[in-house]
Amino acid sequence: TYHRKGIWIFFDSLQAPCVKANEGYRIDVNKKIIKVCASTSLGVMRAMETLNQLLAKDEQGYYFPGVIIEDKPKY
Repeated sequence: TYHRKGIWIFFDSLQAPCVKANEGYRIDVNKKIIKVCASTSLGVMRAMETLNQLLAKDEQGYYFPGVIIEDKPKY
């Protein structure tokens, strides 16, 4: 349980539903935490690019929408 306010981003290559492809990643965003799972540094980089694209703003400020994304290259 995390009691601090703010955005927490965890990188975990051992997480059970982790994408094992070279540039693959899984992002799980909810109200309390952002989890990024990637088995390579390239996967982490791709996940961070996606998070950058997800960042949204409304009248109350910046936020990330709640999503679960699994992505990997098709090659």
